[in-house]
Amino acid sequence: MSTPDRIAFVLKLARAMHASGYAAHRLEEVLAAAAHRLDLAAQFFSTPTSIFVSFGVEEAQRTYLLRVEPADVDLSRLALLDRVLLRVLDGQVTPADGAREIEGIVRLPPRYGALVTALAFGLASAAAGRFLGGGLVEIAVAAVIGLSTGLLAAVTRRAAGFARIFEPVAAFAAAGIAAAVSILLAPHSVFVATLAGLIVLIPGFTLTVAMTALATRHLPGVAAGPPGYLGRGNRLHHGAHGNGAGFRTAGGERGGTEAEKWLSG
Repeated sequence: MSTPDRIAFVLKLARAMHASGYAAHRLEEVLAAAAHRLDLAAQFFSTPTSIFVSFGVEEAQRTYLLRVEPADVDLSRLALLDRVLLRVLDGQVTPADGAREIEGIVRLPPRYGALVTALAFGLASAAAGRFLGGGLVEIAVAAVIGLSTGLLAAVTRRAAGFARIFEPVAAFAAAGIAAAVSILLAPHSVFVATLAGLIVLIPGFTLTVAMTALATRHLPGVAAGPPGYLGRGNRLHHGAHGNGAGFRTAGGERGGTEAEKWLSG
């Protein structure tokens, strides 16, 4: 195994794992272990938007900067990357062949199509509607909102620029759908329907990762956590700001479920 092949494999693995949603603190641990098994002197520094990799001893290090975009977790792709890594470390394939396999994994299309993803969004939103104390109408409206959000998410796969405004657009559409149904068809708790319809976009996993980074004292991961979930929460809030206007236009009042009273303060 030549040194350039081993370095190329580690670099491709680092970029692919980061792009598949590997947490920053965990990524450093995995890469360090892989480099050690490949007999490479290496140091890693991972942030949510970049990876610094240095090979060699301190007096003669060569440093690489990998610029990456934050991404959602893709468990299927991460499982494939883990499998390639184990095969390389066990000597079943060479680092050069492993690097080519990683390139193929990165180019794979999403495992589930747009329709299946949208249906999953709708089912999750319907379940959240019941969890928040909604009735049949709120559950149905939340399912429609979740389905619409899933379809919008599918659009972002084909239009990279749209991904930057996905959350506010989805929240605006959710508030509009909930208010319109309340006015035209069946009065219901617009607040519960909107919140349940957007439940998939609530950044709970981002907060969990930030807390894990805090526990492991990985400060870059901790620092990136609050801007991540606060930024997404802010975009969702402004997108759904028409919610209150929808209530006033409908002339209705918010529902009286215990969950809604708690969430609305």
